[in-house]
Amino acid sequence: MYNYLTNGWGDDPSRVREKLFDVRHEVTWAHVRSHLSAWLSTHPEVDVVRFTTFFYHFTLVYGTDAAERYGEHFAATGIDAVVGSVGPGATCRMIADIPHVRYTEGRFLPYFFPDVFHPGGDPVAEANHSWLEARRAIVRSPLDRIGYGGYLSLAVEHPDFIDCIEQIVAEFRVIGYDRRFLSDTAAWWAVEVLVGFKWISAKMAETGAVIGGESSGGLTVRGHIPCKDGVYAGSLLVEAVAASGKKLSELYTDIVARYGELVMVEGAYGFTSERRAELEERIFCAHDLPAFAHDVERVSWEDGCKVYFTGGGWVTIRFSGTEPLLRVFAEMSTGDEARTTAAAVAGHYGLDA
Repeated sequence: MYNYLTNGWGDDPSRVREKLFDVRHEVTWAHVRSHLSAWLSTHPEVDVVRFTTFFYHFTLVYGTDAAERYGEHFAATGIDAVVGSVGPGATCRMIADIPHVRYTEGRFLPYFFPDVFHPGGDPVAEANHSWLEARRAIVRSPLDRIGYGGYLSLAVEHPDFIDCIEQIVAEFRVIGYDRRFLSDTAAWWAVEVLVGFKWISAKMAETGAVIGGESSGGLTVRGHIPCKDGVYAGSLLVEAVAASGKKLSELYTDIVARYGELVMVEGAYGFTSERRAELEERIFCAHDLPAFAHDVERVSWEDGCKVYFTGGGWVTIRFSGTEPLLRVFAEMSTGDEARTTAAAVAGHYGLDA
């Protein structure tokens, strides 16, 4: 419609109006093949054919579950890519899940047409709405490419829209990077920071880390707020259960089977002001550490005391920043090892007394 209006095609009597083709019918299919063969024979330089607005020019066949069908013969059609218009997340998944193609591309709204790109129009709002509706679907089942269509001469009149699209495209690239990164465990690395989420958020911003968290369960991911969000973390956990169809216990079993298990124990010990001075002198000034059952690889004094063991595992000793407590955390491959390590600290400093 917009092409007709913008280019004045409606005034051209030779212009053929659009018609729906249902290629399931033998006569229709023969007509399409004959027309295309004749066109190709007169254009020998063409080696790629694109069916523009493919979804609209051919009748869609829906089953009882309202899902578009790609039957047993679809792979034999020779179509190696599909580009489709993206509305809500369901249409995004419909395109992304098409089998037997080399790549899929979603064309996002708004199209660069006069119904939106006019004085008083708000293409930024429509672009954000389209992206937010499709983003979760892309995370679950990614498109290979995204794009926009229409008349660039209209879009360039809205510089705020150009800035908006730049941000959307950058976020799409981040999603694609994150999926590739998370699928390659050899590419993972972790960065330790001081205790406190302000340090975690700052390091995430500095390094571009995908996820950040602390032992209390505080968590955030890149692109979300720079602070821990328990509601968001819980929602991600619920989504993991829904997407996998597994119980939490089953998900945990899968993680342990793939990465092994670590067990952490925690102790918190009160003290008087005199006792604090004694502990501070022994631990953080004299560096008087227990004789551990495991070989020590290194000791960090950057934020309290953290002892790293050669075979893996660690123990930390630090004063709480919010309560009059000395906290001891031990993480080892088994619960017995973690408890033994924490007990060595408590016994050495008489913390049980």
